[in-house]
Amino acid sequence: MKVSHRIFDFLPGCYLILSPKAPEFIILDVNNAYLAVSHSTRDIIGKPLFEVFPDNPDDPEASGVKNLTASLEQVLKTRKPHEMAIQRYDTRRPGQNNFTIRYWKPVNIPVLANDGTVECIIHSVEEVTNVMLLRKGMKQQDSLNQHHIRDAILTTQEMERMEISQELHDNVNQILHTARLYLEKATLTSTSQQEFVKYGHALVEKAIDEVKDLSQSLRQFSKEERQLTDVLEEILGQIGELNQLNISKSIELPDESLIESKVKTTIIRILQEQLTNVVKHAEAKNVYIGVNFKDGNLELTIKDDGKGFDMKTNKSGQGFQNIKSRAAIMDGRVLITSYPGDGCVIQVFLPVS
Repeated sequence: MKVSHRIFDFLPGCYLILSPKAPEFIILDVNNAYLAVSHSTRDIIGKPLFEVFPDNPDDPEASGVKNLTASLEQVLKTRKPHEMAIQRYDTRRPGQNNFTIRYWKPVNIPVLANDGTVECIIHSVEEVTNVMLLRKGMKQQDSLNQHHIRDAILTTQEMERMEISQELHDNVNQILHTARLYLEKATLTSTSQQEFVKYGHALVEKAIDEVKDLSQSLRQFSKEERQLTDVLEEILGQIGELNQLNISKSIELPDESLIESKVKTTIIRILQEQLTNVVKHAEAKNVYIGVNFKDGNLELTIKDDGKGFDMKTNKSGQGFQNIKSRAAIMDGRVLITSYPGDGCVIQVFLPVS
């Protein structure tokens, strides 16, 4: 096939012309832009595509050859253009063995003969390496930020524990100490015995009230130490008593000793958040709750048959954002699936160490 090299060479895009014969896909021609971006020379003309551009042998997950072959074979089969997803395909300079990480956006276009057969394939690429590396850098930074957030939360919890400990020492302990003094005084004198007992009793009552107040602030920690199954059953029982939802469940946690208390708390809070969302907004009649271990994760599934929503047009509300934030703090992930009139499914995956 003859190509006007003057026009072809000065096209702004990066193009190869390939023979339609698989699996070799011989390089028939190449323009200047492609040579520049791939660090190649015209010596590649006449050679098999994957001999010139093999996979990076140092990357065990390299799939460039496999994916590009599949795309070219699809073009031959359908005789229609195929736009590939962004693809990592490392390259090397002529005469060098070291590969450089590269990302590409490839498109393969068939050129048809008069009889409808594929005469050749135009392979076009756009390099997007800088964009992809920037995205990866931002993702790594986001992951680092999540670790910082988690550390900050754990530090805050530790400070709260210290405050409670100080409250016990500086307040309740002092009240009980004073009460003991009154009661000891009552045993040493007969003249005002009843008065000292009265004061001591009043101080003990005050200490009891102070401990009750502290116990309320510690409820989340006491729940963590309980069996997660019992807490989940308690929450579902409370929702069931409202007679607004039919609840079905599958809770399979054969070994709860694997679950850290902070993971338990995260599951409990997410369940409470989403059940509140369902009761307030979903207009659902039935809800299913599933909790189990799978592939090193503690999985929570919450599925309702409510009105659902269009995920393309409706952004997640504050409730969903809270759920995602809680999961992210624990290095977990959340999948939300919903369609108008078809309810909503939330799946939460939290790693269990």
